[in-house]
Amino acid sequence: MITTEAPSRKKIIDIKASTFRGLSIMAASQGTNLKNFIEHHLDELAESYNDSLIYSVLSKSDPKGHEVLTPEEQTAFETKYGL
Repeated sequence: MITTEAPSRKKIIDIKASTFRGLSIMAASQGTNLKNFIEHHLDELAESYNDSLIYSVLSKSDPKGHEVLTPEEQTAFETKYGL
């Protein structure tokens, strides 16, 4: 069997008791266990960070998207795309 996922890594972390309790309740409310809940949310956090980082780098290196259109350009754009 061929898998396309990157190998996972294990890491032992220390969290406060109140954090553990809160996360456990949130996981239970979503019908999953704490381990899966944390892994899922860490994956989402990493994906979100990557998107934000890419946008930040592109925004600084190629700021064309930050140019304000003149009223004529705005009208032409809206006409072209039926907005």
